[in-house]
Amino acid sequence: MGKSRYQIIHPGAALNSDTLVLLFVGRLVEKKGVADLIRAVHLLPDDLKHKTELWIIGDGTERDSLEALACRYGLSDRVKFHGRIPNQDLTDYYAAADIFIAPSVVDGKGDTEGQGVILLEAMASGTAVISTKTGGISEVITHLKTGLLISPEQPEELEAAIERLMVNSDLRQALATAGQSRAQLYDWSIIGERFSALYRQLTGSLR
Repeated sequence: MGKSRYQIIHPGAALNSDTLVLLFVGRLVEKKGVADLIRAVHLLPDDLKHKTELWIIGDGTERDSLEALACRYGLSDRVKFHGRIPNQDLTDYYAAADIFIAPSVVDGKGDTEGQGVILLEAMASGTAVISTKTGGISEVITHLKTGLLISPEQPEELEAAIERLMVNSDLRQALATAGQSRAQLYDWSIIGERFSALYRQLTGSLR
């Protein structure tokens, strides 16, 4: 069962207390791999699928095709497209989610994810994360320590990772806690203090 964070205002019917929320935030374009995420939800065992909601926040050129894909898989009641959400409201959605997923891929033009600021935002909110071994994501997530990393463009592998965290609440919480601690290392106040300490050390050595 999720945290009391389910008190978030949710469009439509209120969430059942047994509902597990999967969250994606980002542009709906090829390199984000959202089609793989929808396929992975489709592959979940029925008992898990029926108590799962996938929230997709963002907009982009692939939105229509992604909505059609969810409909084709019979997931219209499981996959919620929220469109764009103001940045100041995203923290509520991060906190309300059980698992944040960034299934990034390398697109047809060779473009992929950078370091994954969105992942850090989710981790800072105390949400367990799953992502792929692309771009700079492995610099942020350590597999089985601060999140789960899978191969890109592998819906079956993504489904297995989602299922693993859905049924193992202890692992989910452990990754969320460790991820939150890791995200704090990227806090600008901490980074600023490190630069200040380095500056003091360097100037002191020149005296």
